[in-house]
Amino acid sequence: MAAGAAIERITGAAWEEAITAQLFKPLGITGAGFGPPTGAQPWGHRAPRPGSAAPDAPVVLTPMDPTVLGSDNPPALGPAGRAHMSMTDYGKFIRLFLAKGGGVLKPATVERLMTPVPGEGRGYAIGWGVSTDRPWARGPVLAHEGSNTLWHAVAMVAPSRGIGIITAANAPPGADKGAPVTLAKQLQERFAPA
Repeated sequence: MAAGAAIERITGAAWEEAITAQLFKPLGITGAGFGPPTGAQPWGHRAPRPGSAAPDAPVVLTPMDPTVLGSDNPPALGPAGRAHMSMTDYGKFIRLFLAKGGGVLKPATVERLMTPVPGEGRGYAIGWGVSTDRPWARGPVLAHEGSNTLWHAVAMVAPSRGIGIITAANAPPGADKGAPVTLAKQLQERFAPA
């Protein structure tokens, strides 16, 4: 959210306008939007509140009409996760990290985004968890997992191999039984073995 406020202050435009003009358009991302996807798109699903069902009862998810309040995070949380796009468009974004900016960002900017912030514990770059102990990657792996409590997305990028893996589910973490994480791992094992 702080980054969104900084974007607005620097550009003088709403963060959505700035991201669209300076990132989405140059990347050829045409299916992106803000808030829940509308039209002929899958709907996000809400899980029941903890303790509202018997412990052994099957989880029943509620599809959330994108026109109804509560079908996404509140607008104030926009820069932290109200953008949506097709998987093809998400792939165009991920390619930035495989193509050293792809002519849209400076290579030095991409390097900075991929470099862990100094400190203790697991490496964390600006928006990416960074692991260096994944032999299949032959170098660092950038990973991001996110949810707005109705969707769950995972991205893994191995720049040394030129590989990006993205998966998503229209259900919240836990209720989706970790499907995006499991699928990302299966794709890695199948298409990028160690």
